[in-house]
Amino acid sequence: MSDAITLTDRQLATPYAVVTPIVVLLLFLLVALLPWGLPGEARFVLPMLPYVAVHYWTLNDRGFMPASLVFVVGLVIDLVTRGPLGFWAMIFLTGQMCALWLSGGRGDTRFKRWLGFFAVIGALSCLQWLVASVYFVAWADPRPFATAAAVIAAIYPLFSIALIRRNAEKPL
Repeated sequence: MSDAITLTDRQLATPYAVVTPIVVLLLFLLVALLPWGLPGEARFVLPMLPYVAVHYWTLNDRGFMPASLVFVVGLVIDLVTRGPLGFWAMIFLTGQMCALWLSGGRGDTRFKRWLGFFAVIGALSCLQWLVASVYFVAWADPRPFATAAAVIAAIYPLFSIALIRRNAEKPL
């Protein structure tokens, strides 16, 4: 069996399986790019928001989340925030790779999926901190990264609960 993401006959019969993940990812991107006037401590919360959709639909084997779209979303965030080009694309693609690795277990409970997400978010926050420290050639303040991880970790369960009806036939 190929490791490539393929659409099943059921997915082809329901265009929402392809459209919904992409639309939600783009909506999260829009929310992340709006000027909310957040304090410095929360400056990494909004750019991490699209990763919630990336992780959810990467784990959902009925969904379709192309890596090329994840890459483009990361680059858009890099361009709009005027950060190092490729930073968010690398973070999102690394997270998607972790989510693909986590998706190997079938019959996971919702709680196990949440714990997996929390672990990935923690690892991504550490990676962000490390890359930022190397980029600026100085130890970056870890508080914004920890704040973003905590807020995004709180958002993911709410997002996944909101989509329970969509995934009612799939054991979580």
